[in-house]
Amino acid sequence: KGRSKYISDAIMKNVDLDVSSTTVLNITTGSGKSHSIYKIVTNLSKQKDAICILASPFITLVEKDNLYLQSSKRDFKLSSDIITNYGQIKEASTKKENLELDKEQFAKQIDEFIVDKKVHIITVHSLLGNPGDTAFEQNRFKKEYINRLLDYCRKNGMKVYLFIDEIHASIENFEPEFLYNLTRWKGVIYKCFVATATFTEPINIVIKHLAYLTNDNIKILETKRIKNKLSNFMVALLHSNFGI
Repeated sequence: KGRSKYISDAIMKNVDLDVSSTTVLNITTGSGKSHSIYKIVTNLSKQKDAICILASPFITLVEKDNLYLQSSKRDFKLSSDIITNYGQIKEASTKKENLELDKEQFAKQIDEFIVDKKVHIITVHSLLGNPGDTAFEQNRFKKEYINRLLDYCRKNGMKVYLFIDEIHASIENFEPEFLYNLTRWKGVIYKCFVATATFTEPINIVIKHLAYLTNDNIKILETKRIKNKLSNFMVALLHSNFGI
């Protein structure tokens, strides 16, 4: 708990939410990366023009994020009324009656998951439009949900803050053929947060694509890898600009 608070305070001190950038949290496991993300999301949910998208590699992490953000025992306690999570989208996408609606009714059904929703907790697969290994293309409902979410943010001048936690576990999802579905958020995504406990070359490549969305501005927050020495556990801020 103490370490989580320490890291959260340090991260909050070094993150400027008013500057467009891709912020990399290269921090050891169990140090409070997720807790820091939840605090930032909670703060952003109070801003009128902000929308948060949390993209996780696994459905189990989507469920964890949803649970933690609504927990009355923690610092967050967001109302379920402002949250859409992938479980809801997945359930709606399997209902035959939803898929057979006409175009206008179909759009209205999807908009229930978008209008006035401040936080969207989804999978990296769904964000990228990647159908995975078991299908040739993404489900119609899931695809239109992302399309209409993008249109809604663009038309309403929303600043989108994208959070990708545990990116090392979802790096294989960023296949070249689906990167277009990421880059089309250019001009809509204002800030990216990428959390990882393992910084590798493939992650570096994806980070450069994300940085394209934020004016090629990258900031790295990282911890020293020292075991059991909390006094030496610190956050260093690095700032660099480089092209894609």
